[in-house]
Amino acid sequence: MKKIGNLEIENPFILAPMEAVNCASFRLLCKRRGAGLVFTDMIDADIFMKSVIENGEKSTLLKYVNPQQDERPLCIQIGGGKIETLVETCKIISKHCDMIDFNIGCPLGYMLGKKGGVYLMKHPNMLEKIVRELRSNISLPFSVKMRSGWDEGNVNALEIALMLEKLGVDAITIHGRTRKQMYRERADWVLARKIKDSVSIPVILSGDVTNTYMANRAFQHTKCDFLMIARGAMNNPSIFTYLNDDFQKVELEKPENTYMKVKKDVCRDFEEFLKLYREREVRYKFGELQDHALWSVRESKNVSLLKQEILKAKKEEELIRIVNKSLF
Repeated sequence: MKKIGNLEIENPFILAPMEAVNCASFRLLCKRRGAGLVFTDMIDADIFMKSVIENGEKSTLLKYVNPQQDERPLCIQIGGGKIETLVETCKIISKHCDMIDFNIGCPLGYMLGKKGGVYLMKHPNMLEKIVRELRSNISLPFSVKMRSGWDEGNVNALEIALMLEKLGVDAITIHGRTRKQMYRERADWVLARKIKDSVSIPVILSGDVTNTYMANRAFQHTKCDFLMIARGAMNNPSIFTYLNDDFQKVELEKPENTYMKVKKDVCRDFEEFLKLYREREVRYKFGELQDHALWSVRESKNVSLLKQEILKAKKEEELIRIVNKSLF
């Protein structure tokens, strides 16, 4: 068991923040499958505080977080570029989570336009001012998630990591791609190792860990303390079970022996997600259920046919029937 600040985390596998994926029911499913820590998707502090003013704190929390006691420990991720709204958001959410993460790796235009996300890596003086203020207002464990830099000519994650440690941040997540790379190309694990060797606080690796073989390699090559699972969990929540049980048994020379998706996991996970969605969500969007069904069958041999059927489906029972037709 490792710690981030004073927060004990049962195992080193963390559910990454994923926009339009990490609803409460999906977070809870991943927790049940063995995630040591689950993240919300990123909350835009400006939008969050606007909603608080218009709709009240309770309604806003339900809409943007919907925290569940049995998913904890829970990390809420925030983003933005205005100190005032970031601090006020932290004051509200800190009562409903165990850790707060500040995203300075978001490459999307809307966040860059408000001088947030990876824009802040390009402007370290502005970043330092914001993080210093957040740290002084957050009593919970506080982490920062970043990219390698703005572009190939501005890879400054190591320098940023050293600055964050001095500012009192409890952990750093490194996604080893630049803003320009978005989610293409391989994540830079060499950079992650340099950061791990240079700071004394925990380092979380994000990028390219999609199975037990890659988890084993990631720990061996980067020596990071935790691994953040994104796409590997989006279409396969049971990956956490296999990571916890098997990653240390995998031989680095034999990637073919690693865990692969199997139908029983896909069907069980999707049906349990549906049940949780009915029981825990404060909203109901059938399109969201269709999205999760599509992700579930993404690696199926008959994915083209299943995709067409999922998009035409009108009822939950149809989605279950279609997912059960998947072939792996």
